[in-house]
Amino acid sequence: MIIHNMRLAFRHLSRQKLNTSLHIIGLSIGMSVCLLIALFIRYELSFDAYHDKSDRTYRVVSKWIYGEKQDFHFSTPFPLANTIRNEVSGLEHVSFAHPVYTKVVEITPQKRFLEDHILAVEPEFLELFNLDVTKGDLYKTLRQPYQAVLTESTAQKFFGKEDPIGKTFRFTVDKEFDFTVGAIVKDLPPNTHLPASIFVSYSYSENFLRPNLDGWTYVSGTETLIVVPVNPKLTNIKAQLTAIADKYINKDQGEPNFRSDFELQPLNNVHFNESYGGGGGWVPSISASWLWFFAVIGLAVLVLACINFMNLSTAQALTRAKEVGVRKSIGAGKFNLMLQFLSEAWILTFLSGIIAIALAQLFLPSINTLLDKNISFDLMQSPKLLSMLLVSITAIGLLAGIYPAWIIARFNPTTTMKVGTMASADLSSNWLRKGLVVIQFTISVGLLMILLLIGRQVDFLRSKNLGFNKDNIINVEIKSRANKELVFKNELNKIAQIKDISFATATPSSEGHWGTIMNRNNREDPTRKDVTLIFGDERFCKMYDLNLITGRLLEASDTNYISRTLPEEKQMMKAVVNEKLIHELGFKSNEAALGEHIYLDWLEQWPC
Repeated sequence: MIIHNMRLAFRHLSRQKLNTSLHIIGLSIGMSVCLLIALFIRYELSFDAYHDKSDRTYRVVSKWIYGEKQDFHFSTPFPLANTIRNEVSGLEHVSFAHPVYTKVVEITPQKRFLEDHILAVEPEFLELFNLDVTKGDLYKTLRQPYQAVLTESTAQKFFGKEDPIGKTFRFTVDKEFDFTVGAIVKDLPPNTHLPASIFVSYSYSENFLRPNLDGWTYVSGTETLIVVPVNPKLTNIKAQLTAIADKYINKDQGEPNFRSDFELQPLNNVHFNESYGGGGGWVPSISASWLWFFAVIGLAVLVLACINFMNLSTAQALTRAKEVGVRKSIGAGKFNLMLQFLSEAWILTFLSGIIAIALAQLFLPSINTLLDKNISFDLMQSPKLLSMLLVSITAIGLLAGIYPAWIIARFNPTTTMKVGTMASADLSSNWLRKGLVVIQFTISVGLLMILLLIGRQVDFLRSKNLGFNKDNIINVEIKSRANKELVFKNELNKIAQIKDISFATATPSSEGHWGTIMNRNNREDPTRKDVTLIFGDERFCKMYDLNLITGRLLEASDTNYISRTLPEEKQMMKAVVNEKLIHELGFKSNEAALGEHIYLDWLEQWPC
């Protein structure tokens, strides 16, 4: 029976070429859009989920409380991991991961590479995160000072076809360090918030990184990670972390309205919680609400395609009334008729599914480039994904075909044989068909409104006056300064097309601003404000054409960096601030702030 129905379905579809093409085109486009969105959501939801202990791994997050306000950041003081290991009970593993950030790696004086993802770790890091070793001994490598683990692609880039084990490379952190390659691991999956290409060993007995990171009041990207046992007592762990904050940080704060603390963030929440300062130093977090938004869009497009399929099939039913009448008159039952028409729907759906998969494969590289992602789609490497696609295609075929099959199977054979069309009695379900049309137009209008809204928003972002000049300015990030800014500036001045040059830690609109806390009167002032800082030279304000309201712009003598060897009362710099900060600090007017001192959390004071 099934083979017979399939033969009839293929025969009918081959005769109705235009109608079949319309069905396949509409459904395949809808399915491909939904598939691409599903792949994007699947990629985002899979972040760090492939680690064996991901469900029991937590990231310790710094928390600062002043008054009724709270601030968080993903990084913690560097000594915290070792302190937790010694003073907190009820944990399986404790480790840290410190991004060394961008360094020039020197293989030979003539062979250098700019590496963005160098991660300093200790051996216990391997208990938290899965690294698939291909050569060497991971634990032995990370237990020894100045040893390194490379990913396969990095080893290939550094040493080509040579055996990388035992080879050395060099990079600078205040001073030069030589590292020996001790192991090779497979490239990390793209869906991790710590996408390291080089793992360097760290030991508490060595000087590497330690002079820059020691101290409890300084955070610079270090992540402290713990693994808890099954059914943990998180309240007890949290209380012990608070005790550590009180013991090592709060006792020296000297400010009653300000205190530090720590929070626990599940590893599977790292990629979706923006309130903790983002996903980490390398991969920004994404709001979960955006995933819901895209999921709704994908579902709406798929429902729209299914409704279009239903309406086309129902409209075509008018031409098949006589066929149904003949088949019913010779004994065909409703179930057999429904099975036949469902067979047609499933054939169309599977053909559409194949085209949708091909379209997704075709457009996925462009989507990855547009979103700066590395979403993969390999059905042969993911049997689970293949099974889900087959089940989804089958369900879509049932959803799109059940209503037309039910309508056609209800035709009255006597009437249809006489007039060759549906009888009025068979139109009792017209309300459902009309309802589907209303839903179809409603979804279409809704999607158009969303598209127009996004277009208006993009146009607003492009045309909005940001308060500074952004035209004809090129920002070049200097990865490794080595105090050669003056040499670089002199070389740039030789280029006739360059009108002006300025050096700064960030642009006015970049995300690379430094953050700190500022007081108006002195560092014990309870009125503390979060501020973002840009260190720039005397050309910075003029280059970006900042709108000066009162006072004067910076001059060369104002932009010298502070010497921490000077007494506190002499540690001063000039600063240009915006109107919002003047209002937040309580000055009566812009003019009243001129010459006044503002205090940073670093103990320095800046005159406005």
